[in-house]
Formats: sequence, C-alpha cells, structure tokens
Amino acid sequence: MLPANAPAAVERAARALGADPDAVLALHPDRPGRGTLPVDRPLTVRQLLTYHLELGTRPAAGQAALLAAHNPCPPERASLEALAEDDPRTVLDLIEAHPALRGALPWPVVLKLLPPMRTRHYSVSSSPATTPATPT
Repeated sequence: MLPANAPAAVERAARALGADPDAVLALHPDRPGRGTLPVDRPLTVRQLLTYHLELGTRPAAGQAALLAAHNPCPPERASLEALAEDDPRTVLDLIEAHPALRGALPWPVVLKLLPPMRTRHYSVSSSPATTPATPT
C-alpha cells in the first residue's frame, strides 16, 4: 500500500522549505536508487510532498552537516554543526528551528534530506464474530 502524508504535514513542509505548494517541479535522476520518485514528468510541490517523500524522518549521518552547509546564517550554521547525533528532531523540525534555511535549500538537497516514500505492508485480519463477511 502506498501511503500519503497528511495535508497539514504537507503544508508544514512546504512552509518550512519556503516553497509554493502549487509550484511545478520536474525531477531528473542524478543517481540510481530513487526509483519511487516520478522523474522526467512535471508534478507540483504538493504532490511531491504528499505522495513521494517521507516527511517525518530523523536526519541520517551527515545530514545536519548538509543543512549547516546550506545555512546562510553563521549562528544557525554553528548550531547545526554542533547538533548531537541523538537529537530527536526530524529533518523538518530542524529546518523550522533554523529559519534562515527557509528557501535556502535547492530541491536536489531536499531530495537528499527526505527519503522516498516507502510502501507500507499491512495485514488484514478478520473475526467472524464481528462481521462475518468483512475483514477488519
């Protein structure tokens, strides 16, 4: 099953990134392995954030440094460089906490920071005592 991010999360992400949700993007592959992203066809920022990127992930190793490298504000850059590896905040939390990043991250960097959406595997169980003809 392919999930979708909640509209409120998508709006929050677009705001944090300084992006117009209705702006049209065209993604082009720069490396193999991003197979779930729609490349070589236009899509809106809203579509990208809703259906194609994980919005609630914590930064992987080196990603705080990537944020720091793109932050034009020296005090914010220093804060990101000093970030503890066990910081519980998500990538979007960090972007929001460092306002100089708003609009400063090019889309190729955003695609490095936010991984492609993963399929979700669910099991269906049913109890004939509840509804004999309908799985629950």
